[in-house]
Amino acid sequence: MILFVDDETRRMESYKEELELSGYEVKFLQDVDSAWRFFENNFEKIDLLILDLIMPPGQIFKDENTEDGLRTGIFLFKKIREKATALPTVLFSGGQPPGGVQELPVIIFTNVSDAAVREIFRRKEKCWFIHKEDVLPFELAEKIKEILESS
Repeated sequence: MILFVDDETRRMESYKEELELSGYEVKFLQDVDSAWRFFENNFEKIDLLILDLIMPPGQIFKDENTEDGLRTGIFLFKKIREKATALPTVLFSGGQPPGGVQELPVIIFTNVSDAAVREIFRRKEKCWFIHKEDVLPFELAEKIKEILESS
């Protein structure tokens, strides 16, 4: 399953539909609170996370400095990665490597073009930074296929 988190439901509908036409089960959530709850209850079913960066902070990050939502996705990314790596067993489509936890593949799918923000994710394993304006729906589906086949 692909967990797709973005507050722009209408703009992302064509991407979601293309992924479903490509055979993927997609859970689309438009706020960080429901995304976190869903992740906590379903982490073992999630093969890949697609995450926007600019979203309202919700209740979960109301006390954090999200810069009025500009960094909300960064906080959610960190929280999910912390939870995933703290789990003794996390099974994803690529299987569990012996003696360790496989990191959840994450696509940062955003309009943010700040080089410093890109650099945050460039250093992370199993993390891809894709600028929304540079990718058509079928291209995102192809990238996901490539990622999941190599995981």
